[in-house]
Amino acid sequence: MSRSAVLMFVVLVMVLLALSAFSFPKFKILSFGFVGPEFTQTRVLFVGDIMLGRYVETLIKERGPDYPFAGLDPLQNRHDYVVGNFEAPISQNHKQTKADSLDFSIATTSILALPNYISILSLANNHTFDSGEEDLFFTRDFLKEKGVSVFGDPNLVNEQSVTFISHDGQRIALIAINAVTDTDVVTASNLISKLELETAMQIVYIHWGEEYVLRHNSQQETLAKSLIDSGADAIIGHHPHVIQDIDIYKGAPIFYSLGNFVFDQYFNDDVQVGLGVELTLVNSDISYRLVPFTSKKTESSPQLMTVNERRELLSVISEKSSPNIAEKLKKSGTIYIADVLASL
Repeated sequence: MSRSAVLMFVVLVMVLLALSAFSFPKFKILSFGFVGPEFTQTRVLFVGDIMLGRYVETLIKERGPDYPFAGLDPLQNRHDYVVGNFEAPISQNHKQTKADSLDFSIATTSILALPNYISILSLANNHTFDSGEEDLFFTRDFLKEKGVSVFGDPNLVNEQSVTFISHDGQRIALIAINAVTDTDVVTASNLISKLELETAMQIVYIHWGEEYVLRHNSQQETLAKSLIDSGADAIIGHHPHVIQDIDIYKGAPIFYSLGNFVFDQYFNDDVQVGLGVELTLVNSDISYRLVPFTSKKTESSPQLMTVNERRELLSVISEKSSPNIAEKLKKSGTIYIADVLASL
């Protein structure tokens, strides 16, 4: 090693030793950039009638228990809750329902995949009592055992009619009512008025109306307005097996019928399309977005509509719905509700 190289090495060592003895001040690292306000978001998807018996049972046997719900795959993990109407009892002594029968029965094996897609089911309809009280109780217990929340009674409005979901530390009440037969309007109204004092929002999920009729009737409208006057913040209907019009009253939306979700009806296009209603809560801001499904090419297995199919259906719905929201429905399929109009 040359003399100059040795000298440079010695100088480097001395500098390093000097630096090691020197204490540098420590500075906090600052993070720059805008941090917006905190928000809490909850999403709930409501769908229509679900009937897993009759020919749907045959399809499940042939194609597997996930088959009826495959169309929800693209929406997995998007929603905190998915709510549907369970249109039949699960029978302890099950026999497959014949094609021409309206007394439905569901096999325990037909719901094996259901808890993976649906989290809350209403039993407030005109079919969950098809095989009597014992099977109604069995249906309720069996679904709960599989991890599905259950609410609603086919014959009564009572404590079984209500279940609760959570948003931002607040409770939201879901109230299931079967109004196909005589409805105890006084009891229902009193229940909603009571819940208005105890919960942040009240949503009525109701079985009503005339089958295969594309617009609501006067009885539905009268009942809807009565329930809203009692404190309901939204009305979401099912039973007619087709999509009906949408209205708004005192700031509360009324979705008169979502149509079929999973059913074995194929006799026209109207019974093979259905709506999901996606409720989104961001803090106290509320919106409802229409999510159209079709099972025209995949019998009893609703799939998300294509962009063109969705645009065409929204146009049809907007034309028969309330003028106050028709243009918004046609353009985006979304209704925004001012927070001052809801209990939140």
